[in-house]
Amino acid sequence: MRIVNTAEMRALEKAWSESAQRPLIDLMEQAGKAVWDTIEKIYAPHTGAHWVVFAGSGNNGGDGYVAARYAATAGIYVTVIHIGDPQKMTADTRTNYERFCAAGGQVTFAAGGQLPEISEVHGIVDALIGIGLTAPLRSHLLETVAAINATAKKRDCPVVAIDVPTGVNADTGNIMGDAVKASLTITIGAAKQGLCMCPARTYVGNLQVAGLAMTKADFVGSTVLITEKNITWPRRTPLSHKGTQGHVAIFAGCVGMEGAALLCAKAALRAGAGKVTLFMPKNAARNIIGHIPEVMVKPVGNTDFFALKDTEIDVSGYDAIAIGCGIGRAKETTDWGVAMTEKISCPFVCDADGLYALAQHPGHRLPARCVITPHLGEAARLLHVTNREIANDRPGYVKALHAATGAVAVLKGASTLLFEGTRLAVNTTGNAGLATAGTGDTLTGIIAALLAQGLAPADAAATGIWWHGAAADRLAGQYGYGFLATEVADALPYIYKEQVME
Repeated sequence: MRIVNTAEMRALEKAWSESAQRPLIDLMEQAGKAVWDTIEKIYAPHTGAHWVVFAGSGNNGGDGYVAARYAATAGIYVTVIHIGDPQKMTADTRTNYERFCAAGGQVTFAAGGQLPEISEVHGIVDALIGIGLTAPLRSHLLETVAAINATAKKRDCPVVAIDVPTGVNADTGNIMGDAVKASLTITIGAAKQGLCMCPARTYVGNLQVAGLAMTKADFVGSTVLITEKNITWPRRTPLSHKGTQGHVAIFAGCVGMEGAALLCAKAALRAGAGKVTLFMPKNAARNIIGHIPEVMVKPVGNTDFFALKDTEIDVSGYDAIAIGCGIGRAKETTDWGVAMTEKISCPFVCDADGLYALAQHPGHRLPARCVITPHLGEAARLLHVTNREIANDRPGYVKALHAATGAVAVLKGASTLLFEGTRLAVNTTGNAGLATAGTGDTLTGIIAALLAQGLAPADAAATGIWWHGAAADRLAGQYGYGFLATEVADALPYIYKEQVME
């Protein structure tokens, strides 16, 4: 699926208009016709069925007027309700409003959210606001959105959104106060990146792309979905042995946080690492030796936590390293963590308390072979902004994480995002069952194992977050939420078998 942000979409439209020497109203005609053609294909409305089109004064409303005209031509009874000031119609929207009226169409103007009573209705089209929404909806639009949702529920009829459901930010996927809950979203030209992200995904319904003449066949947008079709899997051959599958070193845990280290180590083994060595502070290591017999445990120092002198550890000879899970936030530990990132020469993953350590040393740069995996709060701490600021623009801030650290950046959460410097990637797997302690530690172990098996950092991160989410989806399908991070690790081989071996 071709995915664009708002700026790219507008640039494509402008470039087409200039190269084809045709006005943008021609694209509006294409868009509106494509919308009605898609509705006919999916819903096959019978002659005389009543469809209501909610149109705004912007170009999205113009698309709605074109679709309404084609619907009426097909024998559908169409009611258009125009929301907002008709004097503020764009020129192209006004032209298509006039064309609809000239064809015998009737329009009701409902300024201020005073909507006419809608009785029998077989379908609703949302053509209120397109890709330009960046501020919360005003009161009359909130009332209209609520009325659309209530009517669709009461009448049990489909709601078709043109381009984006009203209330959805097309770039961030955020809900701007409230949003139309569409059964079908027909996005114009190319999918808008916000439609592929949460929370918007729960409002989009079935997503269909209406191709237009302006959509170049060779165009590659700056956003991509991470799916089973575009990730890279490590492979084994009949000659594989533990020495060919990579050796992961994990620096994790402190007294009281031993579980984080165990989760990371188990996930690394389940993700195919040939060998895993777990470095832990001495007093923590004695508590877990033997818990996972396959893991080699090496006690470090003589205290409950890593200290600056522990940078003397030899980190050569490993294929990948994971650092940070459960190491704690003692001052000595944060200094040690940052010093270790300068010593590591192989690819590595930095997570959890390792990210806390980085945040205590502003300006510290990481190599491109590093992957960082912060959740919202850790990202906010690294970038010295608030959690709300991160949540309001996750695509922008995952790029900021890469710019600030130099590492491949993964921003965890619903619709986990990845940015490696070129393209924004949106993960398509995972569910709310991952909202439990330790799942971040398992992700760190997975990515470290993939690095150890030779995947490039960006590929390891993409495959890791997809695999992690797919394992959670399998568990949710089995028995709902309430599964554990250890079970996510244990489900990994089943996903690998389905994707690679079958």
